[in-house]
Amino acid sequence: MAIYPSIEKLLYYGREHLMLDDLDYIYARNLLLDALKLNEYVQYEIDTESIDILTCPDEVLTPIVDYAISQKITTESERDAFGDMIMNLITKRPSEVTDFFLMNHRKYQIKAFEWLYDYSFKSDFIKGRRVLENKHWEAKATKGKIEININSQVNEATGKGSKYPECYLCKENEGFMGARTLRTIPVTLSDEEWFWQYFPQNYFYQSGALTSAEHHPMHLDARALHKMLEFCDFAPSFFAGYNTLSNPSHEHFMGGAKVLPLFKAPNLKNYKCSASPYIEISELDWYGNVLSFSYTNKEHLSNFVIEVINKWLEYNADKINAGDNGVAVIARRSQDQKYTLDVIFRNRAIISTEGTNVVGDHFGLLEACGYFVLPSRLKSQMELIEKYLTKESRFNSAKPDETLANIVPTVEKLIKETGSKVTLAEANLNFRDEIARICEGIIESSRVFQKDEDFQKFLDTLDIK
Repeated sequence: MAIYPSIEKLLYYGREHLMLDDLDYIYARNLLLDALKLNEYVQYEIDTESIDILTCPDEVLTPIVDYAISQKITTESERDAFGDMIMNLITKRPSEVTDFFLMNHRKYQIKAFEWLYDYSFKSDFIKGRRVLENKHWEAKATKGKIEININSQVNEATGKGSKYPECYLCKENEGFMGARTLRTIPVTLSDEEWFWQYFPQNYFYQSGALTSAEHHPMHLDARALHKMLEFCDFAPSFFAGYNTLSNPSHEHFMGGAKVLPLFKAPNLKNYKCSASPYIEISELDWYGNVLSFSYTNKEHLSNFVIEVINKWLEYNADKINAGDNGVAVIARRSQDQKYTLDVIFRNRAIISTEGTNVVGDHFGLLEACGYFVLPSRLKSQMELIEKYLTKESRFNSAKPDETLANIVPTVEKLIKETGSKVTLAEANLNFRDEIARICEGIIESSRVFQKDEDFQKFLDTLDIK
């Protein structure tokens, strides 16, 4: 039967890429036979060289799933779920993955995370074929070199309808439907049980969440800041961040190994606080109002910064209502290995909605740092708009394609500015430049203090000069 070589290839892939032990080989094969409703097996010689170079399992997994669909074992609509179930049969158990990670982490912290990230691709938890569909670029013309990612797995509205697990961040997702091959790593922070997990959407390099083992709401205090900095000891190349305006029901911090555009911003001005002269304070040359605090002691830094944050959360001034105040906070290690907390001052009422019909209305931690994760619909919209700009198709603003109905003014603007027929490459650049312009406008509009003297008035309340 033609399916047997495919099974042999998948098993070999499991052994070479997922550390399937030889002692578990027959066991895993029998689980596969059971899943495919087969009661016999014939072993075949296979080409192993082509499997050795794979970075994700598509080539060996797809024939298995195709067979299951043809035999009505599963359906096309359940393709991903069935594929995840199959991959879980040849993927190491959570305890085994954790043991291997921690064994390596003791000597090679960064390499341990790189291994887990690679393992997440090879187990198909992060689906490599979809990551390749993402469109990413750096908008070099913008002041802060903002980056834009049109993510093929990000939609406008997301939510979880089931009661178990309570949310998509819960530890109980490990092995559950939709996360069969998810593998998490336990982390102890301030004597609390936490864990690290990668995001299947792969927003950027090693993007994931540092999550409390208990499902409870976020509370930003000095202890929370300290935990973020502790994680930077556990993962020295990572950042950990939190946005108070997102109000998560499950305490967690977003993180990863990405150097966000904000982190490259130069210092605009240095400050000192007479009460804590040992803490380095600088204002970053950024779109929003950002103060960066650095020191060698996690506890002292956390206690000082939470005072700044609490003062801001209760601060009232002209056009600033304390009830709308919030912050985005990012913990990281600076180049001189000091602990750093970046605080982006935010206000819910001070942000422009212009352009949100194009890029979506989400403005979270990443966007405040200059990294925009945009909805997947923009990819198909881009393809249509490029046809209009190259004059391959004619745009009818009175009866637009339904996918463009909410961005007609943007399309008309692009067509007008482009003028005569352009090449496909030029059309692509024009669209990207327009998206970058909109994103830059959104992040510029989030600046709370438009005048330096108004920002200084607030800092005076903290004796920061």
